[in-house]
Amino acid sequence: MRKIKIVLSLIAVCIGFVLLASKLIFQRHWVGDYQVLIDKNLKTLSIYGYRGDEEVVIPTEIGLFEVKYIYNDTFKDNLDITSVLIPKEYSAYLDFSGCINLKKIEFEEGTMVAKVCVSECESLEEVVIPEGVEIISGWFINCPGLGDIKFPSTLKKARKHDFDNSNLYEIHKNEKYYVVGDGVLLFFNGDYNQDIVVPKGVKSFDDYIPKDEVDPRKVFIPDTISILRTQISDGDTFYFGDGEFESLDLDCLEHGVNGTIIAPADSYVEEYCKENGYTFRVMTDEEEKEWREKTEAAVSEITYQE
Repeated sequence: MRKIKIVLSLIAVCIGFVLLASKLIFQRHWVGDYQVLIDKNLKTLSIYGYRGDEEVVIPTEIGLFEVKYIYNDTFKDNLDITSVLIPKEYSAYLDFSGCINLKKIEFEEGTMVAKVCVSECESLEEVVIPEGVEIISGWFINCPGLGDIKFPSTLKKARKHDFDNSNLYEIHKNEKYYVVGDGVLLFFNGDYNQDIVVPKGVKSFDDYIPKDEVDPRKVFIPDTISILRTQISDGDTFYFGDGEFESLDLDCLEHGVNGTIIAPADSYVEEYCKENGYTFRVMTDEEEKEWREKTEAAVSEITYQE
C-alpha cells in the first residue's frame, strides 16, 4: 500500500512538472526588464517586450536560456531609450524605428555583420561601427540628426538607400563619389539620366541607379570591382573589364535585364551572361580604350572618408 502511495505521489509530481513546464513554454513572462517566451527545446527563448530604462544592452542570455530572437515590436516606438549596445553574439535584426529619443547605437568589438533597422529616429546622432565589421545590413532612414559615421576600413558592403533622408547623406550630397571602408562606393551623386562612370579603385557598389527615361545610357564598371548589385534598365549598355566577382547581381529589382553587356572575350562577365541568358557582346579595342580612360579619369573625383 505504501509503495502505491509513493508511486502515485511521483506521478502527481511529474504531472505537476509537466503542467508547470507547459505554462512556462506557452505563455509569456516578465523576467527583469524583458518579456520572454521560452522555446519548446527548453534551451532558448525569444523576447517580446521591454520595460527597462533608457540605456539598453541587448542580452544574449537570460538566466539559463540563450536569447534566440527579439520580436520586432520589442523596442519599436519606445520613448525612453537613449542608447543601445549590440553585442557581437546577437546575429538577428533589431528594430528601433520610432525611438525618437534614441541618440546612440553602438556595435560591440568583434561584430562582423551590423544588423539594425532604424527609421524616424529624429534624435539619433551617433552610430559606432568597430573595425572588423564587413557588412552593414539594415537601414538608417529618416534620421535627420545622424552625424558623419566613421566606417571601418574592413567594410565591404553597404547601400546608399539604407541612408535615405538621413543627415549622413546630406553631409556628402555634393561629393560625386563618396567612398568608405574597403573601397565601398556608398554615395554616387552624379546624374542618373546621363552616362555613369564608376571610378577605378572602387571594389563594391550597391545601387540600382534608376533613371527617368528609357534613353540610351552607358555605364562603365572598373575591373577593380568585385561586389556589384545593380539594375540594368532598358536602353542601358554596361561596360566591364576582365576582373572576377565575389558577388554579382545585375537584376536587383527583378525587372529583367533588357540592356546590353559588353566585356572582354572569355571574361568572368561573359560566362555570367551565358549562364543567365543576358545579351552580351565582346568589347572592341576602341570600347576598351574608352572604358579604361573613363574609369581611370574618374578617380580624381573620389572623396574618401577621412
